[in-house]
This record gives sequence, C-alpha cells and structure tokens, in this order.
Amino acid sequence: MKSICLCSLLALFVIAAACSGDRDTGGAAKSAAKDAGQIIAKNAEKVGEEAKELAKKAGDVSADATITAAVKLKFANDDKVSATKINVDTTNGEVTLSGEVSSKQEADRAVRLARSVDGVKRVTSHLLVPHGSPTN
Repeated sequence: MKSICLCSLLALFVIAAACSGDRDTGGAAKSAAKDAGQIIAKNAEKVGEEAKELAKKAGDVSADATITAAVKLKFANDDKVSATKINVDTTNGEVTLSGEVSSKQEADRAVRLARSVDGVKRVTSHLLVPHGSPTN
C-alpha cells in the first residue's frame, strides 16, 4: 500500500517538474500528465484488488467464527458431549477438535455433531480418551 502511494506521489512530482522546466511546458506538461494519469490509474486498480482480497479474508474469518460457534452450540445442547472440555478451531471450513473426553463414544459423537454443521468441509479429531490415546 505504501508503494502505491509513493508511485502516485512520484507521478505528481513528474508533472510538477515538467511544468517548471522549459518554455515549452504545454507539450511536456501534457505528456507528464498523461504518464502520471496512467500511473495513478494502475495504482488505483491495485488498491481495488487489495481491498477485494482483504474483504474476502474478512469474510472467510467471519464464516469460520460462525462455524465454530455453531459446533459449540451443538455440543452445549447435547447431553452426551461436554462442550466445556472440547476446543473447537475452524480454518477455511475445516474444524479441528481437541481436548479430553470421557469415552470414545463421546469423541465419536462430537465428530458427528461437528460434521452436521453447515459449511464444515472436514473434521479432524485430536480428542483424547482418559487413557490418553487419540481417537482418530
């Protein structure tokens, strides 16, 4: 973003330099203005692209937060899954469950509940049963 602003300032400097030089400033100024206009237009396009990319990333983060909240809500409303002992992380629609659960059945149910949430692309379980073995 800083480089785009610097390029725009450089374009304005070119115009000013062209206008303050020789007596034939009309032609030089027009040429400099045209060049500066092209630089500014190109930089404005880059700013627009960067803004779109940032908006997309913000949307992805928002969608992931919504998925995480929905999974946690499913756990909280289920009497066989302990919502407070299971951590839920979501990145790009992929949910990762971690923490300790009381049984393999609880771990399996947590995975099923997470998979049932709209927008979930994949669920990875790092849940541990009391004896400490992973439940993948």
